[in-house]
Amino acid sequence: MTICAEGSITTSMSLDDAKALVHTNLEAAGLKVDSDSDSDADALAGKGGKLLKYRLLGIWFMHTDELPIRVDVEFSETEAGTLVSAEIHDRQGVGIQLGQVLDPDKYEAAGQAAIAEAFKGLTS
Repeated sequence: MTICAEGSITTSMSLDDAKALVHTNLEAAGLKVDSDSDSDADALAGKGGKLLKYRLLGIWFMHTDELPIRVDVEFSETEAGTLVSAEIHDRQGVGIQLGQVLDPDKYEAAGQAAIAEAFKGLTS
């Protein structure tokens, strides 16, 4: 999997409140959230998109919100507040990853949109 986008924000919310808000935001954005990712209590993982449609039609016939992505979000407490960091990966699977080669900006746009959705409501 290739990292399509990364982002972070520091919020004044508690770690538990920030995690609950991001979990709600990811589900509202249509991602399937696995809160037990890597057995890490301070992380969330989610995946979304339509991999079969992507495989059959290709990147040009997909909207950015339909691209298959994986979202990994980590939470840590700092002196300034709770740091929330997100990485967005493609889920193109095995084979030649033409989507990244032919239209890399589309996956980056999908990643930035997913980060914006995840961070919605987090105040800095």
